[in-house]
Amino acid sequence: MLSRYGLARGDNQFVVPLRLAQFDAPLQITHAQYIDFSEGWAEGLCELLALLQELDIPRATGAPYAGLWRGVQLEDSRPITGTPERLASNWLAVESLPARIRFYDFKGGIALGKAQKAIQVSPIPVAAFNRGFFSFAPSHQLQDYFGPDLPLGYVAECTTDAFLDKGWADLHLAAHDARPKFTDLARQSFDAFFVAKGLKSVEIASGREAWWPTAARATIKRLSFNWPDGLSGSRQIVGRSDKRGFHWHLWRELLGTHCAGCAMSAWQAE
Repeated sequence: MLSRYGLARGDNQFVVPLRLAQFDAPLQITHAQYIDFSEGWAEGLCELLALLQELDIPRATGAPYAGLWRGVQLEDSRPITGTPERLASNWLAVESLPARIRFYDFKGGIALGKAQKAIQVSPIPVAAFNRGFFSFAPSHQLQDYFGPDLPLGYVAECTTDAFLDKGWADLHLAAHDARPKFTDLARQSFDAFFVAKGLKSVEIASGREAWWPTAARATIKRLSFNWPDGLSGSRQIVGRSDKRGFHWHLWRELLGTHCAGCAMSAWQAE
């Protein structure tokens, strides 16, 4: 009936379908453009009110709800502005790095399989490369570990900054390949430090180790902090859930292939 009335008036927009869900439009209104309410009531109502205003449809006086509803809908749609904002991050900066990185190779006549195995299980941070490895450690410390059956030959060294920025041209190592080597060394160094401090680890989905203090090693009380930039507060790193019957712990994980100072927090149950 409404469709016939609209045709009699010559008004193709007399009927405005409102789509609440997927539907097959009746033949009489297939030409009409529907307003979609299926994605959200507020969005659909905003579009409908805009259409009614555009068509100058009469409305009851004293009820200016159209502007109110449109204002609510657009409240979170304001343009992005370049306003400074403080970011509270749980990333930790590394204050200093070893000044130089060294490349070592093994002298001739060694068993390569034995050398590769020794590199993999080394308690001293080393990153394998070709026949040898990178390390921050001095040669005498490394030779004490590898022993007389795997004599080392010192090849060269460069500054850590140059290694990260430019790689190592003499070794045909580009910067984007050098940075993962550095991160590997840094992660091993952090792992050794956490072990020395009595922390425990858990392997997460990425295959990396996340470290956390046990209840015996850390206080259950909140620890206060006051950073130089003015941010202050407190954080509890170990807690007890009596309802679930376990301790929870804040953990730390070393992130990234370009940065050794990035850390993230999560929770581990004990």
